[in-house]
Amino acid sequence: MAKDDYHVIVCKILKYLYACLKTGEDVDSDKLLEIIGDLPERYAEYIIRALHEEGYVTGSYSETMRGKEKPQLTSETMITPKGIEYIADNKYMVKVRDYLDRH
Repeated sequence: MAKDDYHVIVCKILKYLYACLKTGEDVDSDKLLEIIGDLPERYAEYIIRALHEEGYVTGSYSETMRGKEKPQLTSETMITPKGIEYIADNKYMVKVRDYLDRH
């Protein structure tokens, strides 16, 4: 799996948010940006929008940029119960999670 695969990025983001929730730690928006890394802006926006629209995260806010809403990952972003279920029960996400845990 490539480090820039959609499912790899999504899994890393959701795992990080879930870990923060379980430990009571504040979400570090810099850590979220680090996970996204140097992805092309359009691809990163696609991933963030999908996380928000699929209901896997909350706390993303929309920023108007050239008349377009732009969901963001911020320190207010939290994983939802649906996001927890997705990384725990989705067969492909379980494979990705196991892969990431080994590497």
